[in-house]
Amino acid sequence: MSNYVISFAMMNRLPLYLDYLLTLEAKGIKTVSATMVARDMGLGEVLVRKELSVISGKGKPRVGYKTDSLVKDFDKFLHVDKKTKAVIIGAGKLGRALLGYDRFKKFGVDILAAFDNDVDKIDNKKIFSINKLPQFIKDHKVEIGIITVPKENAVEVYNLLLENNIKGIWNFAPITLAKAPNVIIKQQNLALSLAHLNVMLKNEK
Repeated sequence: MSNYVISFAMMNRLPLYLDYLLTLEAKGIKTVSATMVARDMGLGEVLVRKELSVISGKGKPRVGYKTDSLVKDFDKFLHVDKKTKAVIIGAGKLGRALLGYDRFKKFGVDILAAFDNDVDKIDNKKIFSINKLPQFIKDHKVEIGIITVPKENAVEVYNLLLENNIKGIWNFAPITLAKAPNVIIKQQNLALSLAHLNVMLKNEK
């Protein structure tokens, strides 16, 4: 890999590249060029060439890359072969939707279970009592906690995850969590993302 700095924007695109490449592989397409990727994904060709070279070096002139080899390079970069284990706290509609979304495994993350304090949601198969969370994290070596609880409960859940040595947090609650040492927080504000899309749409008119 080159010394090219991986930007946040590039990290957001990497799973999209891989998903696209897996589609090509499933169709039996043996080779792919940066020009083809840029066209199909609606990205700039210069940008695609630069980012593909970071993952897999430069492609061959007039040939590009072997699709299967490029997929393997993306898998390696995204650590797909070494699944990171995750849990969800909050088994509402969003939490259950994330729990049932199997494609996370293709990008190196295995969501094992969800936890909630509502007994009506607990099935002891994939959704467990929040009281069982500490032992589950320890037994399964969980590294990522996904917060899908209401705003008023988010800090309490966050502190519980920190107490149990979770180092990666994906937060869907509409609140900014205080940064803790050696902890990575990914804030996912769905309302803000939708508002941003709306503004972009209006500006195109």
